[in-house]
Amino acid sequence: MKPRFSRPTLLFAATLSISALSSVLSGCFPMLATSIGASAIAVADRRTLGAQIEDQSIQARGNQRLKEVLPGDDDAYVTVNAFNRRVLLVGQAPDEQTRERAAQMAGTLGNVSMIQNEIRVGGPLVSAAKDTTLTARVRAKLIGIKDFEANSVRIVTEDSVVYLMGIVTEREGRIASEAAAEVSGVRRVVTLYDLITEEQLAELHRRPPENTGPTRGGQ
Repeated sequence: MKPRFSRPTLLFAATLSISALSSVLSGCFPMLATSIGASAIAVADRRTLGAQIEDQSIQARGNQRLKEVLPGDDDAYVTVNAFNRRVLLVGQAPDEQTRERAAQMAGTLGNVSMIQNEIRVGGPLVSAAKDTTLTARVRAKLIGIKDFEANSVRIVTEDSVVYLMGIVTEREGRIASEAAAEVSGVRRVVTLYDLITEEQLAELHRRPPENTGPTRGGQ
């Protein structure tokens, strides 16, 4: 199946707290400031707008349904990550049966082209703070590479293993994986790319961007 991609799209990521927004906007957008914190940080995304929305839906539905699969204790947690209909499951399960049930659940979400089950069975709980730090370090490493579109690669880190997802050329994928492997603390790098040719990349860059700017009532 050919990967679905579009001209890099401008998205908006929520990064500011409600209190920070209130102090900055102070009445300019009262409805927004009292509902959710948001900051317009533009990032490049090669997926179509439809694929982005679909991936968000897959993640939301998957993480909701996981509550029916996992036991309600602190030793079990799983996160559903979706990129261009490829699903990555990471986390920890108490036994192999639970691990398999999580994968079976992912298969029922619909519009999923691939499932990568990286859920661990047993073992000590991992440090979320350490994984978050590694993700930031890998992102900084990619941003520092000249003429490399760092935001074309999604980074997921679990138990010091870095997973790279994205619509990239073979050259870009190799650059990203080699850079991630050089970051101190990274145990392993796993790639889940949708590979495109250099010609497809050039075509992608020639296309006009999709409009995902603020809509009525938004920021």
